[in-house]
Amino acid sequence: LYYLTVYNEAYDMPAMPGEEVRDGIIKGLYPFKTVRPDGAKLEVQILGSGVILNEALRAQKLLAEKYGIASTVY
Repeated sequence: LYYLTVYNEAYDMPAMPGEEVRDGIIKGLYPFKTVRPDGAKLEVQILGSGVILNEALRAQKLLAEKYGIASTVY
């Protein structure tokens, strides 16, 4: 397995959301944040890792505020 990073930006590493996600962190996938606007009829899952996590959280906020779509960022 090879991993090449061609882009990087400085960002603060988020805190672990809770002890209950420890196994998911070790396995590589865990629910980081869920947003469910009132009356949401649609729900999506958003995957993010590393520097793209901040963009995934921005997408989650946009989906909730502008379109009323629920989502979970993993």
